[in-house]
Amino acid sequence: MIGKGQPLADWHSALGNLVTALSSDLFYRELLTTIRSQVPVDYPQVWLYHREHSPSPLYYDLPPDDERNQIDLYVAGSYKQDPFYLTAFERGEPGVYRLTEIAAQRFERSDYYKSYYALLNATDEIVFIADINADSSLQVCLMRSEASGRFTDWEVEFLRVAEPVVSALLRQHLKLLPPQPATQVGMEKNVEQAFGLFGQSLLTGRERDVLGLILQGYRSRVAAERLGISAETLRRHRKNIYRKLDISSQNELFSLFLSSLHCLDHTPNVDPLATYMNMQLADS
Repeated sequence: MIGKGQPLADWHSALGNLVTALSSDLFYRELLTTIRSQVPVDYPQVWLYHREHSPSPLYYDLPPDDERNQIDLYVAGSYKQDPFYLTAFERGEPGVYRLTEIAAQRFERSDYYKSYYALLNATDEIVFIADINADSSLQVCLMRSEASGRFTDWEVEFLRVAEPVVSALLRQHLKLLPPQPATQVGMEKNVEQAFGLFGQSLLTGRERDVLGLILQGYRSRVAAERLGISAETLRRHRKNIYRKLDISSQNELFSLFLSSLHCLDHTPNVDPLATYMNMQLADS
């Protein structure tokens, strides 16, 4: 699939950087850089999908003007009609899917298209679906704008050929997250409870309200509107949350949340973050 010369060299170089980034906050960015070294993508995104919750954006590279439509509206409820979301939990089969292959006939007449997809300036979309368990999955979304045109047959075939490598690296990345990936210890049983308990031992009630919206993927402006506070007040709460949790980014927050889920197996009904931090101190 990959030609000789520079394209092959670019692919191998990108793969090397991706392997080096395993278990780090840079992994999803490097994953999409690797894919884009061969296939142009305008709106790349990585999502953590939950059966019982709104999805969480783990990484995206979007123009600021597109974030409201592509992230905020999606998290607010549009995801429930997304063919890729439905495919992940109805078919339960990992792989590479193209929107035109799984969308219902007359897709452009659907409520999902009219209320959401038509706002995206998108003309084609391909998604890698990597199963975590029966109630969670990772999705790497590759979307093309109308100006760029649809994926070519070669690009579609390349992505299908690359799928085993991409899926293997996604699974390895999760496996390497300390101490053990929640995906392998029953996330489907714990995530509902964890959303209610995570951070309660360290954060104020308002900070936990802010934390919950951050974990659900809401950007600062939208989260502030939902809580009835100013954007500046929300940013202050977020700064305090990061300070108390000893983190500096949303990626670190998601990693901390995922890593702490397994603690509910050891101490049910207790803040999993507190248990996780105590375990880390005991091991140090």
